[in-house]
Amino acid sequence: MSSGQSSVLDLISSVACATLLDESWKSEFRGFVDRVVKGSLEAAKIRDEKLISGAQFLVKSLFTYLRVSSTAISASSTTVHIDYHVLAKGFSDIDLIVKSQKISSELPVVAAVNAYRNKQYTAAPLIDRVLSQS
Repeated sequence: MSSGQSSVLDLISSVACATLLDESWKSEFRGFVDRVVKGSLEAAKIRDEKLISGAQFLVKSLFTYLRVSSTAISASSTTVHIDYHVLAKGFSDIDLIVKSQKISSELPVVAAVNAYRNKQYTAAPLIDRVLSQS
């Protein structure tokens, strides 16, 4: 058993899941997510390319999580723990200013994922936050 599997299994109420997707499906899905995320963030007047790119990268996994969890998990909300290096790939160091206040760059991503959940996968748990772990 890998250390990752061991640490997940040590958590109470944890779920580990792997999805196997063929290349044509992944290609179509990537295009869909990239368009939805970019359009949504730009509609919210967020135009930082690093933030958009990071959100597109992160949301692919979170949308897949919603699809799987809508039938496999009975919780009302969840916290997602993501390896820090995944977040560093995109936007963990961006200062996002909204109405003169600095907010977490993860906040619009969580809001967007939950909006998608509310339309497509209402049985999936709401994502209350995304935490990065180093």
